[in-house]
Amino acid sequence: MTLAFYISGHGYGHAVRMAEVIRHLAALQPQLEISIRTTAPAHLFQHPTHPAEFDAGAIESPDTLSIDPAATLARLQSILAAKPAIVAREAAHLQSIRATALIADIPFLAGDIAHAARIPAIGISNFTWDWIYELFHPAVLPQIGESHSRFHTLLQLPFGQSTRLEAFPRVEPAPLIAKVSRRPPEETLAALGIPPTDARPRIFLGMRARLSPQALLTAADSLPGHLILHLQPDAPHHPNLLRATTNFQDTVAISSVILSKLGYGIVSECAATGTDLLYPLRTGFREDEIAAAQLPQHVRTQPLNPNDFLSGHWSEAIETLRCQPSPANPIPPTGAAHCAARILAIAAAAN
Repeated sequence: MTLAFYISGHGYGHAVRMAEVIRHLAALQPQLEISIRTTAPAHLFQHPTHPAEFDAGAIESPDTLSIDPAATLARLQSILAAKPAIVAREAAHLQSIRATALIADIPFLAGDIAHAARIPAIGISNFTWDWIYELFHPAVLPQIGESHSRFHTLLQLPFGQSTRLEAFPRVEPAPLIAKVSRRPPEETLAALGIPPTDARPRIFLGMRARLSPQALLTAADSLPGHLILHLQPDAPHHPNLLRATTNFQDTVAISSVILSKLGYGIVSECAATGTDLLYPLRTGFREDEIAAAQLPQHVRTQPLNPNDFLSGHWSEAIETLRCQPSPANPIPPTGAAHCAARILAIAAAAN
């Protein structure tokens, strides 16, 4: 059996959670053949990937705190104009590898591609792109809805939308998918050169957005007695700053507070591990409203003014976060195993 994955390259969250599903599939059926089409970085997967253009996604601002509607529309129109060629190319690819099913997270053209290849398309996501575009470009919604009608099933993850799902023939709720660290914390601390006696609370700046050296220095100076873990290779030297060169999830596991946008990847990891989350407010990311409303049931969260985030003035928000009662109600991350089982059942029924 061959399963074909079509994964959005927007951010890392789509790729990370599908890598978890693929890991569970490989454990259930080691003889499976896996094909991965994505523009996400290849290092996020244990199987080879092949880049292909089929997903519009959303174009973010350089600071990753807002969506650029004009650039997003231009990209979306380009994908729609190329739809016949994309569908023909990808359907031929699926037929050449004898794919049994297509799993999508969640480019809408996957429905058309699978339909042309005469195999079921299984969507896995908390949101769909038409729900995101509804705020900016409603004229494209009927075309996307038509593509969604060609899916077999949508497995909807927690923190998901409640509207614009009617086009899918079937919608099934699925548990949380989260990639969590399996490495002992002491190994991560040793890899980062943090002595076991260093009891400073650790704040992990887990975002791709690059902050200015002055902002990092401001944060370090205003948070004495803390250690800020970051991802910037050009960060200034300061005793309270340390570049995190370890695996992302391993770094999350040794941190007291995560400072990151409300992307699904970090939201799911915090929900699964009970880790506090401080998040800068974003514009145009509709899914943030759902995560901001539902996540506090499971972990402590606190919004951060974008200007304060970009300038390094985090201390007041962190103190507010710490004063909150902890719900101590993490969500078991059983979604990857659940989705893997459903994929195999649907693929077997179609074979």
